[in-house]
Order: sequence, then structure tokens, then C-alpha cells
Amino acid sequence: AYHDTIERQLAPGGELVHVAGHASKTAEMACRIAGVLALVDDLDAPEVDRETMASGIAIAQYHLAEVRHIITEADISEKIRQAEQL
Repeated sequence: AYHDTIERQLAPGGELVHVAGHASKTAEMACRIAGVLALVDDLDAPEVDRETMASGIAIAQYHLAEVRHIITEADISEKIRQAEQL
């Protein structure tokens, strides 16, 4: 469901279009983070439970929010903006 939400927001006119390079990897990052969290809790964990996946998603969402903030609020030179747009 998280992956599908991100994909919808990446569509033309979506709120993540301007950070597509980062946002497109967010669902995968959430899974990796959740996997690490599961292993921190139990080195022999056979799977990632729902609560741990929710934690991974929360961390990935925080990261994406920070990226969005940096990109939209930071003073980025015109050349950088053009390169990102390209």
C-alpha cells in the first residue's frame, strides 16, 4: 500500500514529482530499514512483522520529508535546478 501511494504521488502533477529521484526509492528503502530493525530485535527473525514494517515506513517517510524540505526550501542555484529538471 505504501508503494502504491508513492507511485500515485509520482504521477504527473503529483506532489512528489519534484523529488522523483528520491521518492521512487522510498518504498524499497522502507523495506530495507524494516529488515534491519527486525534483525536488531531478533538476529534470527524469519520475517518482518507489521509493526516493524510500519516503523521502517515511518523512518523512510521522515527521510523523504527532509529531502522535500531541502529541495524546496534550500537556496539552490539555477544551474542545479536546471540539472535536476533535466
